[in-house]
Amino acid sequence: MKNYQLQFILWRGTPNIFLLNFQNTKKDKNPKHQILHISNDEGKLFFEWKQKYNGKRIYINKFVAIQNYLFCESSLTRKFFYFDKQLNLFVVNTYESMESIFPSSFNPSYIYKLVTNDETVNLKHI
Repeated sequence: MKNYQLQFILWRGTPNIFLLNFQNTKKDKNPKHQILHISNDEGKLFFEWKQKYNGKRIYINKFVAIQNYLFCESSLTRKFFYFDKQLNLFVVNTYESMESIFPSSFNPSYIYKLVTNDETVNLKHI
């Protein structure tokens, strides 16, 4: 798999699930070239995992395993969501373009949001 690098996500809350994320290493890094493989039987069998929401494919660029949940973010659609241990999608939210979101590492129900203000600082040299 030329032009891809492997990211392994360890989901400690579910010891039998393994997630392999093959990320495109080309300059454009088109998220639509993402390849995900998942195993829910301790790595004995992997299958390609294509997530959908409202009938449309979701391209995920950030995975964070928090207890029994998998936090995911798609910067392409500016959505974040969770998967449970049975890989069911739930809690889908949208964030704005000037916002960054970070999940809490100790409680999956907490999300930190950083809002960037469009303020320009002008320094004058005297």
